[in-house]
Amino acid sequence: MKLLNKSFRLLFLIVVALLCMYLTEPAFAGIPSVQNVVVWNNGGNTILNVTVSHFPPSPPDHYLNWIEVNVSGTIHTFNLIQNVTTLIYPCNIGPIGTVQDATIQAHCNVDAYGPVYGPVQVPEFSLPVLLLTMVLGTILAICASRKIKC
Repeated sequence: MKLLNKSFRLLFLIVVALLCMYLTEPAFAGIPSVQNVVVWNNGGNTILNVTVSHFPPSPPDHYLNWIEVNVSGTIHTFNLIQNVTTLIYPCNIGPIGTVQDATIQAHCNVDAYGPVYGPVQVPEFSLPVLLLTMVLGTILAICASRKIKC
């Protein structure tokens, strides 16, 4: 009788465990993640094209609500309400005179902040500006090494 009672309890626990596994669904956090940042200039303003991935955007009340860009301590917040899997959002951080580091984070209304992306150097130098800087640096180096008055 004791053996039958123990067998019944074990069988009951196994059935309950199988039912729990069958009837429950796993919960995955849809933490937003910044995948890529492309820096470019438009009329003197620095624009960051931020690619954000947010999975799964299943319920309509679960969405990306802002992107935060921290440029050397100055925080720029870009409000948006997007219920998408992947988003490319242009963040205009205005004119920046010197090269600075920026970090980017996306925020979800349910899962809060995702991981920090960066640092990224802003503004990015365009090819003509970079080429001119290299030419001037080379000329100055040649003049200094030959002790020629330039």
